[in-house]
Amino acid sequence: MILSAALLLGAEASWAAGPPAVGVVPATLSDARAETVREALATRGHPDVVLITEAEFAAAAQFVRVVGLPDSDECERRVAIDDWRHRFEAARARFRLLAFGDALAELVALDVELVCLATPPATSDLFRLELGLAEANTFLAQAAAQDPGRRQFHEDEAARALQRAARFGAALSAPADLSPEVLAAFDAARRGTAEADPPRVVVTGPGARVGARFNGRPLPDIPFDGVDGANLVQAADGARVTAAARVRLTERRTLVWLAAEGEGPVSVADALTAFVEHRAGADDIGLVAAAGRLVGDGATVLFVEPQALGVRVWAGEGDTLVELSAPSRTPTDGAWRFALGAGPSAGWSSIGGGALEGLGGLNAGFSMHGRAAVTPWMALALTVDPWAVGAPITPEEGSGTIFRATVPARVGVRFGKRTRALSVEGGAEAGAQYFGVFDERGEAVPRMSFLVAGAVGLSGAITPRAAVRAQGWFGGGLGYVCGGATVGLEARL
Repeated sequence: MILSAALLLGAEASWAAGPPAVGVVPATLSDARAETVREALATRGHPDVVLITEAEFAAAAQFVRVVGLPDSDECERRVAIDDWRHRFEAARARFRLLAFGDALAELVALDVELVCLATPPATSDLFRLELGLAEANTFLAQAAAQDPGRRQFHEDEAARALQRAARFGAALSAPADLSPEVLAAFDAARRGTAEADPPRVVVTGPGARVGARFNGRPLPDIPFDGVDGANLVQAADGARVTAAARVRLTERRTLVWLAAEGEGPVSVADALTAFVEHRAGADDIGLVAAAGRLVGDGATVLFVEPQALGVRVWAGEGDTLVELSAPSRTPTDGAWRFALGAGPSAGWSSIGGGALEGLGGLNAGFSMHGRAAVTPWMALALTVDPWAVGAPITPEEGSGTIFRATVPARVGVRFGKRTRALSVEGGAEAGAQYFGVFDERGEAVPRMSFLVAGAVGLSGAITPRAAVRAQGWFGGGLGYVCGGATVGLEARL
C-alpha cells in the first residue's frame, strides 16, 4: 500500500483519505503564522494542506535510499543490441534442442551483459530474457530430481525470474512458444505480482534528463514501480548508453541518482538544509525535488518559506523546484484594498473667544481612520479625531478639572502608491469640527464649523494583514487654524 508522508511520520491518514498536498515549513512556525501560510497556499491553488516541519520531512526522507551509478566501466567493450538479440535467439534454439544447460549458460551471460549494451534495450527484451531464464531453470530443476539441493536452486531461480517477468511484462503477452507449464506458472506469478506492493522509484540527476532508461522504459517524472532485486538503469546520450548499472531494490522507496562520471549525491537531509539556507546548487535542488515526489507519492509536496511580509512557496517541476507566485491582481488593485485603524492622537488649535474660550491650545484624544482603495494610486480617506482639553475648575465652582471635547471629522482623497511593505500618501480633506452643545438664550444649540486640511501619512506592514500608521494634518476653519498627528495600528483587507 502506498503511504503518505504523514503515515511515514506516524500520522493517522493515508493518501486515499488524506490531503492532496503537504507543506514543509520551519519548526519555529507559530500557530498564527501557520494560518497565514495556509491562506497563502490556498491562493496558490492548494486549499487543503497538511503542514509538516523540515525536520519531519527529513525524517521521512530517511526511508528513501539514494544510490548512484558507479563511476567505473567494467565492460571491455560495448555490445550492439542487434548482436545481443541474435545471441538470445540462438540460446532459445539450443533450448528447443533440449540443450538446457548450454542455453541457461548463454542466457545468464546475456543477462550479465545488459549493463554493457551500446544502446538501451526494449522492455520486451528484458521480459523475454526473464521468461527464457525461468523456462531453462524449470526444466533443469525437473532434470535434477535426484539432487534436492540442485533442484531447489533451479526452482528458486525460476520463481524469481517469473516474478521479474511479471513486472516487466505487465502489459505484454507471453510468447506463443512458451511451454504450457511455464506459462501456467507465469500467469500465477502475474496474479501474485498484481497484489504485491512493489518498490517505488524516482530517477533524477544530470544524467536523467535526456534519453535515460529504467528497465528499458523512458523515465517518467513521477514515482514508478520497480522490481524486487536487480533493475537495469542506463544513462544515455541520444541512442548511445553512457553509463549503466544494475540497482538492487529492497527498500520500498529508492531515489536513483544519475550523474556524469559517477558523482555521488549528498543526502536528502543535507540537500534540504542547503536549500533552506539559500546555498543550494542545482544538484541539491534536484535531489530535494525528487525526494518530495518520492515521499509524497501522489501528493504535491510544497516547500514553504514564511517571510515578514508574505510567504514564498516552491513545488517540484521536472528535476528542479519552481516558485509558485501569488495570484496576480487587477490594475485597480493595490497591495491592500481596505484599511481600518485607530491610535492615540494629539493636536493644537487656535479656537477661542466667547463660548469657545478654553477649547483651543493643546488637545489629546483618540484617532480613528479608514481607507478604501479606488486605484493603485488613490484611496478615499475618513478620519475622526475626538479630542479633549482640560481646564481647572475655580475654587468658587468646586475643585478638579473639567474636560471639554471637540471632534474634527474629515473625508478626502489620498494619493500614493500602496504596497504591503510601505505606503506613503498625501492628499486634501474637508469636513467639520464639532465643538459641543452650548446654552444660548435658554436653548441648547450645537456649535460646529467647516474644516479643510491637507494630510500626509506613512504606513509600514508588520504582518500581511496589519500595519503601523503615522499621519498628520493641518488646516483651518472659520476664524481658526488647527492640526494634529497620530500613530496607531491598522488592519488591512
